[in-house]
Amino acid sequence: MDLITEAGPLACAELLSEIRASRTRCPPVVFLSVHEDVQSRLAALRAGVSRFLVKPVAPRQLLALLGQMTGRRPTEPYRVLVVEDDPETLATYALVLAAAGMTVTEMRDPLQA
Repeated sequence: MDLITEAGPLACAELLSEIRASRTRCPPVVFLSVHEDVQSRLAALRAGVSRFLVKPVAPRQLLALLGQMTGRRPTEPYRVLVVEDDPETLATYALVLAAAGMTVTEMRDPLQA
């Protein structure tokens, strides 16, 4: 949410307060604002905002934050065991998975798995 709208400088904070008061559960909310003043931050915090970011916000920063807040990204990388008897295929799979941020353990003998 943008903290400031045409309805007023703190309209979104007031709206969020109303939503939170009328529901038992409310999704995480991130406020974006061009204002860094204490009044804006305080209004957002009182409304129950999850995060307050000052514009401009880098897209990668916002995506990373949303991923953390929604639980879409694990705090630790996935651990993957790749079992493949062909060394070249094993190396290819391991490389692709590692590039995706996973911790890869390679095993060439399927009977050891």
